Amino acid sequence: MPRDLLAGKTAFVTGGSSGINLAIAEAYAAHGASVAVCGRNAERLTAAAARLRTHGTEVCTWQADVRDPQQLAVALEGTRAQLGAIGILVCGAAGNFLARAEDLSFNGFRTVVDIDLMGSFHAAKLSFEQLRQTRGSIVFVTAAMASAAHAVNCTWALPRPVWTT
Repeated sequence: MPRDLLAGKTAFVTGGSSGINLAIAEAYAAHGASVAVCGRNAERLTAAAARLRTHGTEVCTWQADVRDPQQLAVALEGTRAQLGAIGILVCGAAGNFLARAEDLSFNGFRTVVDIDLMGSFHAAKLSFEQLRQTRGSIVFVTAAMASAAHAVNCTWALPRPVWTT
């Protein structure tokens, strides 16, 4: 793909300071998009910005928690002011507790839902005006843990098949 494929576009990536979301932000930057990333960790945001700038694109970072719509609104409006209206929104911020369901606390589960589900809703809802203006797109990122067991042993709960002939 041409390096300028996304020139003139602005991408906003939640959870964009590390992992798959940083890789997504990097792919957009490598193809010419201006990129904004938000996350909770200032050190990771600084490192992500340096990495993204190696692609020669405009970058801004926002220390914001997607669970807080006011923090996210500041980041989204600030991005519009610095980089232009958002044309690509990536909802990738996630919280994970690698534990068996029976070991996950109620608060832990609520935290995952608040970050993964509500955080994605907050980002999308607060971005609709900009996305409408740019005829933009939303990408929702989810984990493969939903389709395969991960560090879980639930065999005690499953009955053994009985084969008869």
